[in-house]
Amino acid sequence: MADNEPSTSWRAAITLPVDQVPLFDDLMANESDGASVFEVPDTDDWIIETYFIEEPDRASLEARLTIVATAHNVRTPTLDLGPLPDEDWVQKSLAGLVPVEAGQFFVYGSHNDETPPENSIRILIEAGPAFGTGQHETTKGCLLAIDEIRRSTNDNPIQKPLDVGTGTGVLAIAMAKTWGVPVTASDIDPTSVCEARENAEKNGVDDLMRCLRADGLGDQKLQDGAPYDLLIANILANPLIAMAPDIVNAVGEKGWIILSGLLEKQRQGVLNAYLPLGAELVGQHQLGEWPTLVLKKRQG
Repeated sequence: MADNEPSTSWRAAITLPVDQVPLFDDLMANESDGASVFEVPDTDDWIIETYFIEEPDRASLEARLTIVATAHNVRTPTLDLGPLPDEDWVQKSLAGLVPVEAGQFFVYGSHNDETPPENSIRILIEAGPAFGTGQHETTKGCLLAIDEIRRSTNDNPIQKPLDVGTGTGVLAIAMAKTWGVPVTASDIDPTSVCEARENAEKNGVDDLMRCLRADGLGDQKLQDGAPYDLLIANILANPLIAMAPDIVNAVGEKGWIILSGLLEKQRQGVLNAYLPLGAELVGQHQLGEWPTLVLKKRQG
């Protein structure tokens, strides 16, 4: 390309139901140089839109979308990929990603210059989609739940937490920084596991975070670490329901469970899977149409 020729950026986007946004969010962000998530007006669909400085490999992107869709038994979203006019689309996407304050936590990207609140716990997560940076209601709800549990357990702090479906690792980092104890973080997607490791290092907690690729709690590495006294699963409603016995069994008596990634209309279905197994609902953080459920395993 000649020096006087404009550079071409690329846009990749997928349209999908709102309850599948957390499933594909991190995948799209990890493959791109910037991303955003927004609702399609007057529909139930959302768009995950990502930007690339150089032309991405369409076949690789489509293959990764198919892998995630197959693993979660949903339809593979159609990839819309094409060049954009010469403009700094990456910076445009970053401009809308402001820091997130949730309880004691301040989640920010390196492009932010806002001053964190005094005594806040700062978590650096580089710009990606809302789900990966704390912007999405499911992630923010989990951060609020962690902060709530911190205030509830001053005399008996958390010792062995697990983050299932860790994505960027933001929730595992939050727990590591809150309690200063080893945290296990797992994800079905190997790219997310690598991203979580990198973010743990950026936040100075890589010595506390054990990042594993695992397909659910049937994985022997996760079973060996049980029982956990706090388990977070920020995934989707159907996997939460299917994994209910494994999640409850993995938590010790009086242990905490944080569930997110479900819509309000799916709330009762998820609770119906957990309450008969010995978990009780002790709190909830409702952000828009996304509830985050805080449960505790009953003694005995």
